[in-house]
Formats: sequence, C-alpha cells, structure tokens
Amino acid sequence: MSFFNGLAGNIKGFATSTAKQAGSNLISNILSRASASMSGGAGASYAGLPPELANAKTILEMAMRIRYAQGWQWNIEIDGFSRVDMYVKDITYSTGNVETESKLIGGNEFVKPTHVTAGSVSMTVRDNEDGELLQKFKERRARIHNGDGTFNLPPAYLLNIRIYRVSQDGRATLEEEMKGFITTIGEISRARDAVGEFATIPVTFVKYTSAGSLANGLLKGVTGGITNQVQSSASNLIKF
Repeated sequence: MSFFNGLAGNIKGFATSTAKQAGSNLISNILSRASASMSGGAGASYAGLPPELANAKTILEMAMRIRYAQGWQWNIEIDGFSRVDMYVKDITYSTGNVETESKLIGGNEFVKPTHVTAGSVSMTVRDNEDGELLQKFKERRARIHNGDGTFNLPPAYLLNIRIYRVSQDGRATLEEEMKGFITTIGEISRARDAVGEFATIPVTFVKYTSAGSLANGLLKGVTGGITNQVQSSASNLIKF
C-alpha cells in the first residue's frame, strides 16, 4: 500500500512541478512579447495558429503598444486664479460646432456650412472654507455689466484659460488656449448629511470667439491705452 501512496505522491509532485514550469514559461513569453512591443520591436510571430486566433493576438499586441490617455491626465490654468488646478475637479469643453443650413433642389438636399460656434467650458470646482474661489468667480462675472445697465468692453471681463495634456511621465503640453467669460455660477447644493464630502460649485464659461488667435490683435489694442475714439471703433467692429 505504501508503494502506491509513494507512487501517487511522485506523480502529483511531477504534475505540480510541470504545471508551475508551464505557467512560468507562459508568463515569461507574455512579458517578453510585451517588452518587445513597448520597445518598438517587431513583435511575436503567430505562425501555425488558426487565422482568427492569430489575428486576435496581433490586435492585442498592437493595443499593448499604445499608451492610451486617461481621464486624469490634464491640468488647467486661468489667469488671475492662483493654483486653480488644485480646486478644479473636472472639466468639460468643446472646440465649437460647424453649423449648417440645407437647401432642397428637386428631391436632393444640399448642405453648406454657415458658421462655427464659439463653444463653452464647464467645470466643477471645489472651494476652501472661506469661499475665496466663489467670491472671485462672482467678482470676475460682475465685471461684465454695470449697475446702470451698460456692458463693459471685452478686455474688462475676458479670462485666458489654458488646458494642458499631461503625460504619464509628468510632461505638460498645451492642448488649447482660449478667452472666455463666466456666464453661470451654480446651481450650488448644500446638504447637512454631506459629512466628509467636498462642496462643489459648477461654473460655466463661454468662449469669446471661434476665430481663435485672430481676435488677439483687437483685444491687445483695446487694452493698450488707446484713445476713446479708437476704443469706440474697436467695440463697433463686432456688433451683437
């Protein structure tokens, strides 16, 4: 009886050792293929495999070469707001839409572009206990209009916003720079049972123009101490 017990133990040990060795070899092969892919190598060969399996493995290998951007890899700066990146929780922005109009000729539709919308920037912002950021947003929005019902020139209320793309090694690359003004602060929600939760403020900016850098010359001229007559001409350039 002990002979069979010993034989069973030997067979079990051999099977365990073989399984471990096979698993180790498999992991080693996967790591070597991944390393070759990441370093720009030619990759593994899947000759002898069925075409469907070989194609699936090739697609997986190609996907492993790509460093996909993740949702946290961004940063933001707003002129006049020191270290605002420490307070902005998330951001949503657009690059504008191409608006169109259509015309029917017979039974066919023809579409042509009419204009490009400026777009908007929405963000959820945290604040400190003193409410400094909320007060600052209110103060900057108050520069848009006056108590007598008049509106100020754009340089008085426009804010420069810069959004950066951040790589996994920490490099920041400017993705978009825009000028805009605050249109909406809130809805602001407070709750007694929100213990341990950060209070947040939704803030929406509207971009000043879809023209991009073409408007910079006009804005710099208005802020450069020019005469009232030239200021009037500049403000009449873009009439709403």
